[in-house]
Amino acid sequence: MDEYYNYAAARLDLESHTLKRNLDPNKRYYQLCIWDGAMADTCTAFKLPGDRRTICTTPNQQTKEQEEAMFTLQGVISDLDLPPLKFQPKAQQMRHIRQSVTLTGLGHQVFEQAVTTLYGINTLLERLEPPGTVEKWKPSDYAGFTAINLQNRYFTPKRFANGLPSIPFDDMNDSNRYLRSCNNPDFVHTEENNVEFYASAKAGAEKIAPSAFRVGDIVEACVSAVMAPINAEQCRMIVVLRSLALLESRHTMSSNTSREIARGTIAFRTATSKLPKRRRAYAQEEENSNDNTARPSASEKRPKAGNDVGSVTGQNESADKHMAVE
Repeated sequence: MDEYYNYAAARLDLESHTLKRNLDPNKRYYQLCIWDGAMADTCTAFKLPGDRRTICTTPNQQTKEQEEAMFTLQGVISDLDLPPLKFQPKAQQMRHIRQSVTLTGLGHQVFEQAVTTLYGINTLLERLEPPGTVEKWKPSDYAGFTAINLQNRYFTPKRFANGLPSIPFDDMNDSNRYLRSCNNPDFVHTEENNVEFYASAKAGAEKIAPSAFRVGDIVEACVSAVMAPINAEQCRMIVVLRSLALLESRHTMSSNTSREIARGTIAFRTATSKLPKRRRAYAQEEENSNDNTARPSASEKRPKAGNDVGSVTGQNESADKHMAVE
């Protein structure tokens, strides 16, 4: 995003999409920007067995059983690193490669409330960790605006997969087949590593390729919160990306068009000059042909020789005599 991007209009559209979710009784409970007493009381920290990770859980609204808490967040993409991969990762890189997207609220107060909620979840999760071992979570920054980084690894160490089976990559997320070519038995790609990508539509969400997203798009992300180790002694809360839905792309497309016009890539004709008349190939011959049939030739205008001349002369003399008698 640059000077061609309409920040004010995008901020208003982001506010509209967020307000729509906040007013929906089926959506508002999961909104990160709404951290009311009911949500704070129901969210708990759960230590995964045989793992150093701690997750935020909440009771299922139907079954009331504890499950990983999923939250929704609306924002503008300020940075992204989404599939497909553009290189073949080495075996030792499988632990670190990930897909990520950074969202900003462009200074909107509702987005700032989502940041406050994440601070609260961080405080909740760190209670299960020894004092002094937690690196405080903090938001990132984009052009002076608060931003939140969302990420998810492509692979999980097999010993931390908790028995989850490996699932294959699809063509949308791995069109270059680089991820499917990774070969390391110590890592698996599970449902926890799978991120789904959607486009919002009137008939409902439809799946799209992750390559369709651009910086400047207004999106809705589904996320969870996990306290994960960053080294042998310390851990930090990670906001895990679960799904991403495209809500609005017109501001991105408009800024791209304005930028290309300014660069001269797109040119418009500002004035039109009168073009010379084009003569058809056989126009002259057709005109000559039409003139010959319409007008008599010079030979036709001259009186014919012989009897015709005499008869004409005789008629004139007879007329003259008749007029003289009268």
